[in-house]
Amino acid sequence: MSKTVRPRRSVLYMPGANTRALEKARSLPADALIFDLEDAVAPDAKEAARGNVVLAAQSTAYGKREIAIRCNGLATAWGKADVAAIATSGADAILVPKVESAAGRRPCRGAARHGRRAGRRWRCGR
Repeated sequence: MSKTVRPRRSVLYMPGANTRALEKARSLPADALIFDLEDAVAPDAKEAARGNVVLAAQSTAYGKREIAIRCNGLATAWGKADVAAIATSGADAILVPKVESAAGRRPCRGAARHGRRAGRRWRCGR
């Protein structure tokens, strides 16, 4: 398997609760976008933000830019639902914060398998 080098000169974090920012990101000259569900989103807006970023990642509005979604910590009330939704989004990557041990990444294995079945090169860990 050959590896293609993909330079990421600019990567922008976009708050998942801010639909205006997600729309604006379509025209920004960045190599990659990270849709954030964690720190950039207030607790009462987490579920709506999850829907926003999944729809954004499923769209073709961002061109060839790499799309990653940063979920909430897996020990939070939102983390596991975030991972399940992201697995179906078509995102290029998932960022999992606050993983403190190898056991902490276990809930991501199903998402990684789902991503690989969808043609993504997701890996859980390492």
